[in-house]
Amino acid sequence: MKKIETIFKPSKLPAVRDALDQIGVVAIVAEHYRPKLKVAVIVAAEKAQQVVRAIEFAARA
Repeated sequence: MKKIETIFKPSKLPAVRDALDQIGVVAIVAEHYRPKLKVAVIVAAEKAQQVVRAIEFAARA
């Protein structure tokens, strides 16, 4: 299991949540971190790289 934590603008949360839903990640924890959001996801080790790529793509779009 891997814990992935990311920080991004709150306006990107819907896109990130949609991207994670598409790859089968249904549970995330989001909290305010300064003017941004901190999101944590726990996934299987073999799925971690796929989750990181999905978050990066969605948060930068």
